[in-house]
Amino acid sequence: MKVLLIFTFNTSLEHWDKRGIISREISLYKNILEKEHEVYFLTYDDKKDFQFSELLNGIKVILALKSIRSSNRRIILIKSFILPILLRKIFKKIDIIKTNQLEGSWVAWIGKIIFRKKLIVRGGFEWLKFYILHNITAKNKKNLKYWIKYFWIYIVELISYKLADTIILTNPIDIEFIVRTFKLKKKKIKLIYNFIDTNHFKPQNIKKKEKHVLFIGRFTLQKNLFNLLEAFEDLKGFSLDLIGDGPYKRNLLEKAEEYGINLNFLGVLPNNLIPSVLNQYDIFILPSF
Repeated sequence: MKVLLIFTFNTSLEHWDKRGIISREISLYKNILEKEHEVYFLTYDDKKDFQFSELLNGIKVILALKSIRSSNRRIILIKSFILPILLRKIFKKIDIIKTNQLEGSWVAWIGKIIFRKKLIVRGGFEWLKFYILHNITAKNKKNLKYWIKYFWIYIVELISYKLADTIILTNPIDIEFIVRTFKLKKKKIKLIYNFIDTNHFKPQNIKKKEKHVLFIGRFTLQKNLFNLLEAFEDLKGFSLDLIGDGPYKRNLLEKAEEYGINLNFLGVLPNNLIPSVLNQYDIFILPSF
């Protein structure tokens, strides 16, 4: 069996590496290799992703930008719709096409339509619901750009879900959302939670930090960090340590200074170092909505 993983639009192995998640993300596909199947990654890169060949240990990398030949995001977006044709030799020999997220899934369902392949649509988060939550204010919803992007995401997801042979989502709330929004039947939807390797993430005999609270994740609105800071204002003597990065880092720092909170940015850490850091804390918090 040959499996092709379509990366999230404009995402590469190098992006995974910078976010510290590359070893975790590829571990599932290494398990597929061990069962004597073939795995291909379609990434949005032109050459840098080849540097991870040793880590991939047999997973074959197909570079989308080598076929598209552009660094302009809009051109990449437009040309991505013909990627299955440009890479038809690969798509013809594949048995199963799988998405990593919904953004970029059009490459997968176009490949399914042209080459009649099985399609697994997987979403680590529900793209349309995520977009709505990020633009929840009435002001945003009066903006024409909001509705243009809303209908773009809706159409992409509608086609993806309708054409999928199997849909995988990571929480029951997202499943209820797509069943209600897209009028889907649950029989082809599977709930598979994001996994934790318990051989790696386990208790260690490490000295704890007193009155320190740890958060790990992206600094985005969905993670609800501003409400967390507001709650921390009343916790005198406690420190909040953040692992990760994101567009709201500066805003978080400014808000922490306003509230008088001891906020520490620990940077982005590789997944294999997270267990030893987690074990230094008595309190871990994940305030996402």
